[in-house]
Amino acid sequence: MSVVRDPGDLYEVSPDAPVLDGAVMLHYLDGFIDAGAAGKLLSAHLLGTLEHEEVARFDVDRLIDYRSRRPPMIFSRDRWESYEAPELAIHLLKDTAGSQFLLLTGPEPDHGLGREARPRRKNAAYALDISARQAHVRVDTAYVRKVTRTVLAAERIAAAQISVALADDATVRRVNRDFLGHDYDTDVLSFLFESSPVTPSRQPKKRDASEVGEPRGAGRCIDGEVLVSAEMAVQMAARFGWSARDELTLYLVHGLLHLCGYDDLSPAERRLMRQRERAILAQLKIVARPRSGRGQRPVTAVKGRARSAKNGSPS
Repeated sequence: MSVVRDPGDLYEVSPDAPVLDGAVMLHYLDGFIDAGAAGKLLSAHLLGTLEHEEVARFDVDRLIDYRSRRPPMIFSRDRWESYEAPELAIHLLKDTAGSQFLLLTGPEPDHGLGREARPRRKNAAYALDISARQAHVRVDTAYVRKVTRTVLAAERIAAAQISVALADDATVRRVNRDFLGHDYDTDVLSFLFESSPVTPSRQPKKRDASEVGEPRGAGRCIDGEVLVSAEMAVQMAARFGWSARDELTLYLVHGLLHLCGYDDLSPAERRLMRQRERAILAQLKIVARPRSGRGQRPVTAVKGRARSAKNGSPS
């Protein structure tokens, strides 16, 4: 009996894989029945004639029982000359009309690929803990989860463990005072516990704020918390001419961008952060409203202790 402790260990997603929504997946898995090798021929034809890239690969050693299906090997006299290693992978293809679709090909797994371990979307590497228990803004956990995933995917975060809590002004002020030593109201607090590259060699160089490059979060694994004041979102929404939910969304995007590596301590960095906020809000079909600056010093914390500046107002 095979027990899968962590389904994510069964496959690896390419860091360059795009985020797809509703893409069709075709699949051909080698088995004991394939009349006229039709499935194998069709898969080979698609991969041989259409533009494609590999977006995910499975660990076949954990999925295949080699006792029943041994890979082809050629032995010549006194040595092995070749070995045809099995491959189970997902490719992203583009047809002649420009439409994208996925193709899963390889040997049919013998074990370990139950319902809980099926290939997941790239952002399945995001473990989210959402608390939206507040009475100020009508928003549910599904929406907060959607916004959080949108930010992480836009920043090309490789993996994340994020807690998001919506609260009132008193709660946010208490956390700001007790953990950061700032006894004043604020709209959002970001606590970064860990940030490290999954693959150091693929890490983009940190560019000057005026340069256009990869997102700051590209290829990183982050662990952090964001605390948002829903009460302040209600108070400020009318000032900027949009809904309290949109105002709250801006706070959440702003706080998450801090976790992804952005700050607003200089005019150039602030402009870059505003650009990223507008771009992500546009993905959520929200038109950002012009805002005048407010002089709150941003702060960031690690495991309950203040550590270099990063937080605060999306001003």
